[in-house]
Amino acid sequence: MSEWTLRVYRDGEPEQETFASEDEARAAARRMEHQGWTEGIPDTIYSPGGEVVWHRPHDAAG
Repeated sequence: MSEWTLRVYRDGEPEQETFASEDEARAAARRMEHQGWTEGIPDTIYSPGGEVVWHRPHDAAG
């Protein structure tokens, strides 16, 4: 399996979405950031092996 996982916080609760490639996961994270806090906060992208490949700083609130 080569699913890339994007963890997102919506309404304070973590959710995960999976994508076929790192590029797709990063594109989704960028879209969510542009949509703002009400649509979801992208947090972390994990590779198929489970390692963190991208992590959003948590001091971006506001």
